[in-house]
Amino acid sequence: MNETLRTLAFVGVAVVSLLVAVFAAPTINDPLADMNLGSEFYPDFKDSTKAASLSVVVFNEDTARRQQFIVENKDGVWSIPSHNDYPADAAERLANTAASLIGIKRDGFQSQLVDSHEALGVVDPLDDDAPTLKGRGDRLILKDADGNKLVDFIIGKQVEGRDGYYYVRKEGSNAVYIAKMDVDLSTKFSDWVETDLLKMNRDELTSVVIHDYSIDENSGTLKEGETSELSHAKSSDPWTLAGLDAETQELDVAKVTAMISAMDELKLIGVRPKPEGLSNDLKLSKDAAPRTREAFNDLISRGFFPTEQGLKSNEGELVVTTNKGVEYVLRFGEIFTGSDLEIEAGLEKDAKQAKADGEKKADGDDKASDDKPEVEEEKLQGRFLFAFARFDEAALGPKPVEPEKPAEPAAEEKTDDKPPAEKEDDKKPEAPADDDQPADADATDEKPEDAKSEDDTPADDADADAEKEKEADKPTEKSAEQAAADAAKAQAEYEQAMAKYKTDLAAYEKKAQEGRKEVEELNRRFADWYYVISEEDFKKIRLHRDELTKPKTPAGEAGNIQSPLNGGGLPPLN
Repeated sequence: MNETLRTLAFVGVAVVSLLVAVFAAPTINDPLADMNLGSEFYPDFKDSTKAASLSVVVFNEDTARRQQFIVENKDGVWSIPSHNDYPADAAERLANTAASLIGIKRDGFQSQLVDSHEALGVVDPLDDDAPTLKGRGDRLILKDADGNKLVDFIIGKQVEGRDGYYYVRKEGSNAVYIAKMDVDLSTKFSDWVETDLLKMNRDELTSVVIHDYSIDENSGTLKEGETSELSHAKSSDPWTLAGLDAETQELDVAKVTAMISAMDELKLIGVRPKPEGLSNDLKLSKDAAPRTREAFNDLISRGFFPTEQGLKSNEGELVVTTNKGVEYVLRFGEIFTGSDLEIEAGLEKDAKQAKADGEKKADGDDKASDDKPEVEEEKLQGRFLFAFARFDEAALGPKPVEPEKPAEPAAEEKTDDKPPAEKEDDKKPEAPADDDQPADADATDEKPEDAKSEDDTPADDADADAEKEKEADKPTEKSAEQAAADAAKAQAEYEQAMAKYKTDLAAYEKKAQEGRKEVEELNRRFADWYYVISEEDFKKIRLHRDELTKPKTPAGEAGNIQSPLNGGGLPPLN
């Protein structure tokens, strides 16, 4: 009996201990789902076209800086909220990114412990309450048009020895899995936008005018400088420089070619929104003076100055014209230095973040005191650009001129109905009647032969004169026929010229219409933004006159220099 009681007591203690162990164990988040190896993280996400927004958050441990990149579709328009809502060409790229997130599976289980997150690199980069800045992963959030999450991953380090496999966890779960992923998590601004700033075709360029003026920033007055005008009729022609001293100078073709290439390939590396009032003014008139103090100050801070001569910039301007009548006006403002994010989206946002971080540390909430000190990021140089377009019809070339209609042939003069031989002036005198003959007519009837001959002479002369007149009339009739033929030929040539004129005019008007449309499209894109270009591109484009030319090579020095030992001035042997 005692043995039985002792056994029951041991069993009871074991049961109690088991119950205590079960209830005292740490809570596991959704253990059934988390331990389901081989299953998909988001089995309901099957259609990549439902993706309407993507948010990627990355953290740089060296600089202790978080960067968030967001692209989304609002009312059918793609934009980048993280970069001042700049328009994005994101549909295809986002669709590809979304498609790569479909069907990602739990290939292996790694850990359930929160303490392992730092070592595996899956600390949430958006978690401001995390005790450390180390081990933060990249967070990727995909949403549909209604704002519902389709995917929300925190992606950590790559698994050692396994290419394409990463430590991954879902937001809200502590469980860390191994998953195979091939996702392009680009947060680079240039990967999501159209970087071809001007959309210019170098083969269409006909002139480049460099206005090398400057601004006295204290007085805001314009100091005129040299103007350099490069031009050519078509792309196959060499560029010429107006005012070049042909005796002592020649064009530096290599630098001009590099300048044209740099303009053709000019890349956008950052944007800043213009003040609303300034933007509206510029949509109406590209040289409109700013109406608000905010707009005025904003222009000046970027290196652009309203003057009596219109809006000018402290680094001059370029006017580039195409054979389509499109004229680009490029004004160059201030240079500045910054990190990638500062170049892309602006210094103001980072200044606010730095201020907030400083206030947080001042309050004693310095959780990263044991982390690496901040390392200065590599700095880049950018230059503000103010761009707009206008239409110049003269750049299309001469407008077709309507051909002149040929004159009507002169009407023939009216004449008598009688033939020329019967005209009054040509009538012969009639012979006198018989009763008018003298009394001795019979005595004189028979005349000597010579006398008869003389009597017949006037008749022969009259006949000869009539023949001459007939011959004279023939050329006149031929001239009338020739005139009719000439008139017909002139009319045919006129009709042919008129047909060509109509064709040429239609082509000219179509080209003008296309040019005006292109200008409107460019200005819709340019109106709201200051652009940022690299300082390297600026130096290639914004040349001074002395950089466009070089001393002319004297005649005889362009080729190989011959010495007396190798043939003197004789041409080299082939």
